[in-house]
Amino acid sequence: MLLSKTTGFLAVAGLAAWAYYKYNKMSADEKERMFADLKEKGTKWMDEISPALKSKFGQGTM
Repeated sequence: MLLSKTTGFLAVAGLAAWAYYKYNKMSADEKERMFADLKEKGTKWMDEISPALKSKFGQGTM
């Protein structure tokens, strides 16, 4: 059990280190494009899921 937790932690830590490295190697233009793309995808996702949330929780709850 301990070995699997350690292996999982090392895998996650390795992925985080790789992502940090890749982000730091990006140019400013690449970073700007990445964030614009993430914002667009997030907005699209929220537009798709919003009707389901409104029907489940009601429109006037917030």
